Amino acid sequence: LPNPAAFVVSHLCQGLIMPPEEYLTALFPLLDSLNHTHISLNLYKDLFSYQLGNKEHNALIDSHLRMIKWLRKYSSGLDKAGRYVRNLRHMIETYPGNTALADVQYEMAMVYTSIAGDFQPLGGNAYKWDYQQAWEICTATIQEFPKSRGAAKCEALIALIEKPALRIATEEVNLPNKPFRMQVNYRNLDHLYFRLYRISSDKASTFTDLKTSLLRWDFARQFPISKRGDTYLAFDGDFHFHRTETSLPALAPGT
Repeated sequence: LPNPAAFVVSHLCQGLIMPPEEYLTALFPLLDSLNHTHISLNLYKDLFSYQLGNKEHNALIDSHLRMIKWLRKYSSGLDKAGRYVRNLRHMIETYPGNTALADVQYEMAMVYTSIAGDFQPLGGNAYKWDYQQAWEICTATIQEFPKSRGAAKCEALIALIEKPALRIATEEVNLPNKPFRMQVNYRNLDHLYFRLYRISSDKASTFTDLKTSLLRWDFARQFPISKRGDTYLAFDGDFHFHRTETSLPALAPGT
């Protein structure tokens, strides 16, 4: 059975993901007064009371964000993500233009980035545009708060979202003088250019033993190009991985 105290704390944490104004009137279940969670919860009450009373909105936003991130980490309820997002939106709507919102908007972008991974290409459009939503939030944050810490985080997140990626796989065996298939998994690319190099049999093992694609690329370039080509890749701007197949030109026996 789970530790009863841990069970109470985990459910308590979810229930306390709320705006500071509501948090001040929240009632906590009886916990050991020396319990670290109990102490922290009461410290946040004192902090919110002071910051609300003195209208220190910048500090209040920072404290509220730290608290809900902490509570989300230790809560186990099904609605903790929904409560977290609602609190982020509450801050954005309540304190428009405050520079501390740069960190809040970055956290909102991270929420969309994390759930974007649940996208299933054959399962409809659920989560399809969540990377795009995160990108738009980060772009707006950089424009609104260009020198903030949140803007710097958003720049790094945009670079990650926009990063191109490519994975290809070909048939292990193909028929001579017949075109053969190549599977292409790609992200943030709209065109693929390829070259086929003929590597001599005595050099093939050396090529295979090279550990990185960059070393293999440099090694292959010393050999003549036997075929080259290109193909367009469907790109709709959703920043997700996509998969397609294309054909490679026919090769002579032994190539």
